[in-house]
Amino acid sequence: MVEPGRLLSIFIAAVLLGFCVWAHGNDRVSSRPAAHWEIFFGDVHSHTVSSTDATALDTFTTVEKEFAFARGAVSKAYSGEPVSLREPLDFVVATDHSETQAVQGLCFLEPFGAMDEPLCRLLRKRNQNSAQSRYDAGLLYRAFVLSINLAPVKQPANLPLCMKYDCKAAATAFWNLYRQDINRFNQVHPDFSAFIGYEYTKHPNGVNYHHQLVYRSDHTASFPYGYTEARSVHDLIRLVDRECNNKTDCDYLLIDHNPIQSKGTRFSTLDKNGQPWTRESAQAYINRAPLVEIFQNKGNQECRRGFGNDDPLCNFENVPATPDPLLCPSPGHGKYGCVMASNYVRNGLKIVLLLQESIGANPYKKGFIAATDNHVARPGKTDEKGHFGEWGYEDSRPYLRLTPFPLLSKEEVNHSTMPFDGFGVNPGGLAAVQARENSRDAIFDAMKQRRTYATSGTRIRLHVFGGWRFDQKPVSIAGLIEMGQKQGVPMGSDLPPTAGKTPHFVIAAQRDPGGARLQRLQVVKVWARDGRTGERVYDVAISPNEPPSGAVIASGALHDYQPGQSWGSEQLLASWSDPDFDPLAHAAWYVRVIEEPSRRYTYYDAQALGWSEQEMVKTGTERHIPWTLQERAWSSPIWYTPEGL
Repeated sequence: MVEPGRLLSIFIAAVLLGFCVWAHGNDRVSSRPAAHWEIFFGDVHSHTVSSTDATALDTFTTVEKEFAFARGAVSKAYSGEPVSLREPLDFVVATDHSETQAVQGLCFLEPFGAMDEPLCRLLRKRNQNSAQSRYDAGLLYRAFVLSINLAPVKQPANLPLCMKYDCKAAATAFWNLYRQDINRFNQVHPDFSAFIGYEYTKHPNGVNYHHQLVYRSDHTASFPYGYTEARSVHDLIRLVDRECNNKTDCDYLLIDHNPIQSKGTRFSTLDKNGQPWTRESAQAYINRAPLVEIFQNKGNQECRRGFGNDDPLCNFENVPATPDPLLCPSPGHGKYGCVMASNYVRNGLKIVLLLQESIGANPYKKGFIAATDNHVARPGKTDEKGHFGEWGYEDSRPYLRLTPFPLLSKEEVNHSTMPFDGFGVNPGGLAAVQARENSRDAIFDAMKQRRTYATSGTRIRLHVFGGWRFDQKPVSIAGLIEMGQKQGVPMGSDLPPTAGKTPHFVIAAQRDPGGARLQRLQVVKVWARDGRTGERVYDVAISPNEPPSGAVIASGALHDYQPGQSWGSEQLLASWSDPDFDPLAHAAWYVRVIEEPSRRYTYYDAQALGWSEQEMVKTGTERHIPWTLQERAWSSPIWYTPEGL
């Protein structure tokens, strides 16, 4: 986005040119493609001043400064402290909300004459730290939530402004400038891939249907179509296809966002219009939506113990229940609010394998990816130590991040007995792709082909290949990659049909040099046959360097981590065949890499507040605050379809 009050001449040029095609936007010098796939880390979901909900939380960072931060520039926390990444990212997707582009255009671009409107003055107010300012911003945020719940057909959100001003023109002008800024940054920095995109924010009755839209290049649709124009994701695909089919190189994909807030609708036997999936509708959707977020700052989306499984490692960064009647009105889900088994990806895989068994197509044959979804324009800021919050001033200081919601004073925190249920329950995750070079085309192709994996914020390097036969057991990571590319298929792929053999997988993981060592490699298998489903978790490699009592599964307790511990391995390799393979069952396998226990950001926040370890133990027990965690990575699944089905 452009800085507030950009010159009228620039605005007129944007409108006249339309910026429909940015000449040479992708023509830049790139590094020589590698002989083998390399791993690139990025963030596919964060928000800047161009999102109304971020601005309401006092975020005024532009998209260009967001990208600069991702490349290593220093930013400032709300406390005034310097903030930067431990290591720069390789790529970022700009994903501000499409539904609020009209309001941003009216309130930040002078030519429309709306900047003095009360809503616009409130939106541009900085340093919202007073009680009144926080209350006003809360009203503005609530208005945003209502707008994406109630937006009527063919009418932009925030109707009062749109009755007085031309919201379509404002959204178009804002979108043109937004694209221009992204393309300029991408052109100037050949070592970094800056993607144009936005978040489609359908949220009726508190049900999350959000998707991030990612364009391959500077050839995009002329408008950021959102819920106000497209009542379903199917409608969104039709609208964007209608424009892109008439343009060269106008390609895009969708990322399924945050399924745990979908109230069980995300992995459904009904399509996005509420109709039964058909083979045709399933294929049309999955062609455009190949990825799903399995982790972000709102929590672990893989699984939850007691909801379809008894896996102890599913007790990881599970979000608390949501009692808010606006966001979670459906009754009957007990103490977990709207949380249900079908919100989680692992259970979703079982549901859609049954669907594939019945209709012959799988609308959710998706790869895994992770993101931050932070609203402070700090993509990739996922380290536990040095965490400065995800939600603007709401969680900008340690005592706020340790505070139940609604917010208490600093003094009240130390005496609160409420369960831990604040904003920004973790710093978020990272997206990893396997590509031959860092360019828009190469990274987009990797995402489209599901050569992706997700991490909880750590930079584990992971390689997974599946096949029916590998000539030898790998003894090095380089050898495993070479053999895997020649004799197998990578993560995200389908196994080729071969009857009478057992699937085999070769796996290599290297630790994040700035993180904990690796504890174990696991293969998670789900399957469906004759209307029944199952799952199983296999430990395929455990570090030989474990304590005498055995590998620890972190409970969140302080004692799960011991200062100076040297457990775990720098890298783990595995060669594994499925001992329970059924050639007549639909199946999917994905790899989960688990680090040794380490300290969570809450530990560092409590330390900053001067809490003793005794106070941490007492308060953590009373308020269910975890002090440790086991960071991890999840590969995209490898899929199997029985021959003839």
